[in-house]
Amino acid sequence: MKFTQLELRRIHLELVTPFRTSFGEQTAREILLIGITSDDGT
Repeated sequence: MKFTQLELRRIHLELVTPFRTSFGEQTAREILLIGITSDDGT
């Protein structure tokens, strides 16, 4: 199996309510989605 395509998507999601810890407050999350297609189409 060989990879024929790689797709990266960076997503910025605002949180409904801020998330607070002893390290500070987080109001959004950054997510990286990775899609890989192989030579057999999966």
